[in-house]
Amino acid sequence: MSLYNHVADRRDLMDGVANLVLSKIKPPDPGLPWQRRLEAIAMGLYGALLTHPPLVLLLASADARVSDPAVMSGMD
Repeated sequence: MSLYNHVADRRDLMDGVANLVLSKIKPPDPGLPWQRRLEAIAMGLYGALLTHPPLVLLLASADARVSDPAVMSGMD
């Protein structure tokens, strides 16, 4: 119950978990060609999902909304 002193509800908790894990993906060097940047992002995501397998289901089920600015800039 004390967890809900820090998050509003289950959705907020799932959002936080997704944002925390995905924000650890290192953004690629902007000077690289777009193909290499895309590859770096894909490999970073692959590594994060290998390390945290439940995140696959969390993202696929749309139980988490990714909103962290660092994550969003990588997705753009």
